[in-house]
Amino acid sequence: MARCLAVDRPCPGRGEARPEGQPESDDRKFQRPDHQFPGLYDNRAATGPATSPNFRVATGEGILHFPFRPRSRWNYRADKIFVNARYFKICAIGAVTLLFASAGWSQLPRPLEKRAKPKPQTRRQMKPATELIHGQEPINVSARLLEQVTQDNSRVRVSLSKQRAYLLLGDEVVIDSPISSGKRSRPTPKGNFTVLEKDKDHRSSLYGDYVDASGRVVRRGISRQIDSAPSGTHYVGAAMKWFMRLTSEGVGMHVGILPGYPASHGCIRMPEQAAEMFYSRVKVGTPVVVGD
Repeated sequence: MARCLAVDRPCPGRGEARPEGQPESDDRKFQRPDHQFPGLYDNRAATGPATSPNFRVATGEGILHFPFRPRSRWNYRADKIFVNARYFKICAIGAVTLLFASAGWSQLPRPLEKRAKPKPQTRRQMKPATELIHGQEPINVSARLLEQVTQDNSRVRVSLSKQRAYLLLGDEVVIDSPISSGKRSRPTPKGNFTVLEKDKDHRSSLYGDYVDASGRVVRRGISRQIDSAPSGTHYVGAAMKWFMRLTSEGVGMHVGILPGYPASHGCIRMPEQAAEMFYSRVKVGTPVVVGD
C-alpha cells in the first residue's frame, strides 16, 4: 500500500529545482491543473515561494510530492464562481430540455383507442327539379282581361328577382308566369327591348346535341363555341318552342326547364302553356322591359 509521510522541508513546486533522483514524471502526472486556470490554485505570486509542510506518498513508481500552499480569499471566490457557473449551466440545459420535451409531448399523437371518431358528414341531398318547380307559384291568368288583350295593346314585364314574367294590359296583369332566367355566368341582360322575331319551332344556333346519321345522340348539351363534333356526327340545335327574340345575340323568351332558380344561358325560360299564351298575344315590336 501507499504510505503518506509528512516532512518539514518544502517540496519543490512547479518552476523550482527538483532533488536529485526524483523522477521527472512525478510532477507532470500528479500536478494540479493550475495551467488550465492560472491563479486558481497557485498563489505563489501573492505569497511567495511555498514554505508550508508537504505530503509525500510512497508508491511503486516512487515518492509522489503534493505541495500545500496557503490560499487567499480570492482563490475561494474563484472556486465558488466556477462551481456556481457549472451548476447554472447544468440547470439551464435541464430547463431547456424539459421545455422542449413538454412542447413535444403535447404534439404527440394520441392512442388510436382514445382518439375521437370523426362524425360522418351528412351530405345535403339536392332536391329534384320537380320539387323546385312545384315550389314556384303556378301560372295565374285573369280570364276577364285575357279576352280584352290583343297584340296591339299588350306589353311584357320580366322580374329577375322574383323570377316571374307578366303580360300586361295597361297596368293590369293578364298573365303571371314563373320563369328561369340566365345564371350568374351568363345573366339575362336588363333593359328595354322589343320583340324582334317570332318563331314557333325555333332551334338554337349555339347549344344542342351532336347526332350521328341514324339519329342517335352522341354528345348531349354541347356548345358549338367550345365542343368539337365527333367524327361522323352533325349538330342539332336545342328546341326553343314559341321563341320570341329580344336581342340580336340570341336572347329571347321560349319554352324550357324551370328548376326554380336562374339556370339558362341568358334566355328566359317559360312553361309551355304560358309561352304559347304570350306568343299569341304579342307581335314584332311589342315592348318588353327586363329588370329586378
